[in-house]
Amino acid sequence: MSPLEPRFSTLPPEGPAPELDRSPGQKRTTARLWIAVAAGLCLIGLLALILIPNVNGLKDESSRSSTKNNMTVLGQVFKMYASQSRANQWPHLSPDEHIWTPDLSVLCPEFLQNSSVLVAREHPDADHIRETMRAVLEGPNPDFVTAEGLMALSFAYFGYAVNNETDFSVLVHAKTGGLIDNPHEILHVSGSGKWLPPLNTDSMRCFGSNSQHPEFPPGINPTNPVLVEVWAWKIKGKSDKFDGAHVLYMDGHVEFVPLGTFPVVPSVMDGLCGTM
Repeated sequence: MSPLEPRFSTLPPEGPAPELDRSPGQKRTTARLWIAVAAGLCLIGLLALILIPNVNGLKDESSRSSTKNNMTVLGQVFKMYASQSRANQWPHLSPDEHIWTPDLSVLCPEFLQNSSVLVAREHPDADHIRETMRAVLEGPNPDFVTAEGLMALSFAYFGYAVNNETDFSVLVHAKTGGLIDNPHEILHVSGSGKWLPPLNTDSMRCFGSNSQHPEFPPGINPTNPVLVEVWAWKIKGKSDKFDGAHVLYMDGHVEFVPLGTFPVVPSVMDGLCGTM
C-alpha cells in the first residue's frame, strides 16, 4: 500500500448492513432511558398538581379583590350622593318591596357612570350580567327596575341603620309590608319599640372616620353595615360551601365577614335575598 493511500476506506463495506447491537448492555441503556422519561413525566405531572391550584387560587383572590373594590367604589358613590341630598342622607331603598338595593334612579348617571361596579366579579355569570346591566342603564331610556334586579344578584343594601338581627327583622317587616311611606324619615314600627334612622353622613363626616368620632347622628355608628355581598348565598345557600361574605360599613371600609357574624347570619342573608 502506498503511503499516500488512506488506511481506512471512506466507503461502506459491501454486503448487508450490520445489525443493531442487541447486547444486554444496550438493552439496559434503553431501559434506563425510558425510566428517565417516565420519571420526568411524573415530575411534570406533580408540578402541575401543585401549580395549577395556585394559579386558580390567584384568580379567585383577584376576583375577591375586584368585588371588594366594587363595594368600596359604591361606598364613594353613596357618599357623593349624600353630599348633595336632603339632610346628607344616603340613597334610599328601592321602592320594590322585595329588592334590597339602592334606588338607582337617583344615582345613575349623575353619580354612577360605570354600571359594571354593580356586579360582583366573583359571580359565575358576571360577564353576562354586566353586559345586560349596560344595555338597560346606558341607553336613552334607562330601565332602573331591571337594573336593580340585576344588582340584587350580587349585592344587598340596607338603607337604614341596622345593628343586629332584631333591627333587621323590623326593617323587613316595614319594607315587605309597605310601611315605609317616606324613606327619608326615621322608621318606627308600632308595637315593636324599635326605631331605625335612615343612613346619613352628618355633613359627610361619617364615611371614612373612626369609631371614636363624636359627631355621628343618633343611632348611626361606623359599624352599621351598608352593603352586603349576597351572590354566593343565593347560589350556595346554607351548604358548607358558603363561608362568609364581604360587607361595606358606614365608615367606608370593606371586610370579609365569616358566616355566623352579623350581618352575615342566615336570617339576615335570607331576608336580603328575599327568601325570609
